Amino acid sequence: MLERSLLTCGCGTLAAVAVALLAGCHSGGSKAQESAVVNANDASRFAYGVGYTLGQDVRAGLEADGLKPDIDLVADGFEDALKGTSPDMPKAELDRVLRSVHRVLLDRSAKKAYAEDAQFRALADANAARSAAAIAAFSSLPGARMVREGVYEIVVKSGGNAKPALGEVYVADFKMSRADGTVIDERVAAHIDPDNILPHAAAALRTMSVGDSRRFAFAPAQAYGLGGDAPAIGPNEAIFVDVTVTGTAKRGGTK
Repeated sequence: MLERSLLTCGCGTLAAVAVALLAGCHSGGSKAQESAVVNANDASRFAYGVGYTLGQDVRAGLEADGLKPDIDLVADGFEDALKGTSPDMPKAELDRVLRSVHRVLLDRSAKKAYAEDAQFRALADANAARSAAAIAAFSSLPGARMVREGVYEIVVKSGGNAKPALGEVYVADFKMSRADGTVIDERVAAHIDPDNILPHAAAALRTMSVGDSRRFAFAPAQAYGLGGDAPAIGPNEAIFVDVTVTGTAKRGGTK
């Protein structure tokens, strides 16, 4: 049990254990202590054991999620990460792919829960009803128009024509809320890369210029769907976003 917990804990702990084992003979201890230090062969076995155990856990997780990636590529990526070398794809693309897979897994898990868990199903259905009513109310507000199915907007203020150039992102103030008005997220001068947000939100943002201020309503299917985004957003919840674009910035900013 103890050995298993050490092998499956964080890399920092594994590194600490390895250092302790390999560096013990330099601590000025007694001969008895020195004789207890693992030799080079034991250190090699320890390193292999760490890799093998992590590999088992990764494989089990992939199988549980129904994913069947190219194992050789998984190993290549793991090796590159351990060696500290740059990934074979741009970091932004890597993050996008991982987010996409994460979204698929959340939705798959939610569909299973909806079919098997009466409590989850009741929550999802109640949220769907509230969301539909809230979207209908928003669509009837003065100035509201449907941008595409499940997405509505109200233009509060129009600015100029400036948009992010190649290699730039939006700088914007925004507030995101649920149907009941509860604020989920609120930020000032946030750096927003359309490639890193929900597809329908990205499409809406790309229509905006510096100085524009708009209100958006996204039905559940155009937001986080049945999977939600726990703990802030439950299953089948619509989201409402107020956005004011204040500028642009180079991609990779910290805010």
